[in-house]
Order: sequence, then structure tokens, then C-alpha cells
Amino acid sequence: MGQVVDLTIGEADDELRGRGEVVRRHPRNDKLQEVSVRFIGLPVHLEDAIRRRVFANLREMRMRGLM
Repeated sequence: MGQVVDLTIGEADDELRGRGEVVRRHPRNDKLQEVSVRFIGLPVHLEDAIRRRVFANLREMRMRGLM
């Protein structure tokens, strides 16, 4: 917790890059870790782009029955 990390979200030619602070870490039953990150110093348009991407991925996972 509190560690600042460099982040890349996306793939190939559709990447968003920034820095973030780890604010939560939660162990899962499958022995992986779930991590929450607070982005640092991003312009509003990049914050909005990240939210759109995250919510689109969550919708897709729900439709596929993965959540």
C-alpha cells in the first residue's frame, strides 16, 4: 500500500500510460491478488478514457458470465 507505480492500460496502439498509487490489495481465492490504484496527475480526458475502458470491460465480463 502506498507504493507509486508506472501503469499501462490497453494493448498495442491503444495504450494509456500514467502513474498511480496502490491504495488496496486483496488476496483472491484463486491465489491471485486484486489491486486498486489511484491514478496520479492525469488530465481529465485521460481519467474519463480509463473509466470508459474499465466499465466496458466489466460489462463484457458480466455478459460472458465471468462476474
